[in-house]
Amino acid sequence: MDRDDEATTRRRLSRERVVAAALRLVDREGLQGLTMRALGRELGVDPMAVYHWVPKKDALLDLIVDAVFLEIPLDVDMVPDGDWMERFGFAARVYRDTLVRHPNALPVLATRPTASPAAMKPIEFAVAILREAGFDPQTAVYGVNAMANLVIGLVLAWFGLPPGAEAGVTDEERAALFQALDPNEFPHLAEALRTAEIDFAEEGRRVVFELFDRQFEFGMDALMRGMEPLLSEGSG
Repeated sequence: MDRDDEATTRRRLSRERVVAAALRLVDREGLQGLTMRALGRELGVDPMAVYHWVPKKDALLDLIVDAVFLEIPLDVDMVPDGDWMERFGFAARVYRDTLVRHPNALPVLATRPTASPAAMKPIEFAVAILREAGFDPQTAVYGVNAMANLVIGLVLAWFGLPPGAEAGVTDEERAALFQALDPNEFPHLAEALRTAEIDFAEEGRRVVFELFDRQFEFGMDALMRGMEPLLSEGSG
């Protein structure tokens, strides 16, 4: 590529375009598929042109984390009226739904915490809900950290893959496994699934997400009920 072509290529690119393409690549191919060569192909440019915007892969991974956080809706008008549990549950739910859209990026989000404005704004958003409810600053931060760990752990367990892993059990296969549990060998699990009133004849992903959603709601309810006495202590 001569200098004129290289300059034209750089003008066609931007950091935002590079990061968006990298996230698309991770969503489609997984983290193992994210290479500068593959990213160049995704963008239709020479891989060396990417380095003008992102100097190394570590920096690119941090920018992918930021890109996912930037998708989290932070419009205060969207937060429902009601008690702090309803409002905090809403914050957890929009965070969860964002992560579910990018399961292949979860190992990066879980292991590369950043202090960028993009990463801090959702935390500030959730902490504000707890502070407005009356929690002291330290408890509010701890509460948001506990919520984030719960959400990341659940989404990673249900939908994520570690870097370099082959595709695991499909949603349809997982639903079939739940349905086929031998009640003699797993009496308590089989009983729990039988009484959950979930239609295993439905499409696999729908069943899996319904189970995931119930587990999420249970976890958040348990977390918030555990936090509630701390609210009384802080206001006393």
